[in-house]
Amino acid sequence: MTYTFDLVPTPLGEAIAVFSETSKGKHQLVSFTLTAKELPAPLSALPQLSATLGEPLEHLPGVADKVAAAVDRYFAGEDVAFAEAIDFDLSRLEPLTARVVQFTLGTTRGELVTYGEVAASLGMPRAGRAIGSACRRSPFSIVVPFQRIVRADGKPNSDADMAQRHAYLQQLEQQSSAIGEV
Repeated sequence: MTYTFDLVPTPLGEAIAVFSETSKGKHQLVSFTLTAKELPAPLSALPQLSATLGEPLEHLPGVADKVAAAVDRYFAGEDVAFAEAIDFDLSRLEPLTARVVQFTLGTTRGELVTYGEVAASLGMPRAGRAIGSACRRSPFSIVVPFQRIVRADGKPNSDADMAQRHAYLQQLEQQSSAIGEV
């Protein structure tokens, strides 16, 4: 399988959007990864992504234009339905992670749901920790709004960088939700 990628600028830094291609030539998003702050350049993350996929990545300028437009609208305060704006390829995900991604894509801007509530809605009422792990393992940053899935105390997960990013995104969503209510 051939995987293509392009870079997408976001207010949180450069993201690498990786796509698979269907037999009909349609591109599906496999990964949307913010590059680490400590990397000298966004493309430094490509070897790790390629190793994870087990295939080389080919740069295809413009392949991420639809994703970039959705991300731009999101940061402009629009309630973007990422599941409608982007064609996701969930085939490489573990089944639980795929279910959590699908659940999360159904949440609305500004909504907060606990890991336990997600687990209960998926018919696994005692699997809150597994839900948290699935959120952390997902290869989709921003475009699957995991900042809406929180611990029972309302806080984002414990990873410092991710918690800071999620807090920023929650605040962004709360501000634009409040503006929409006026």
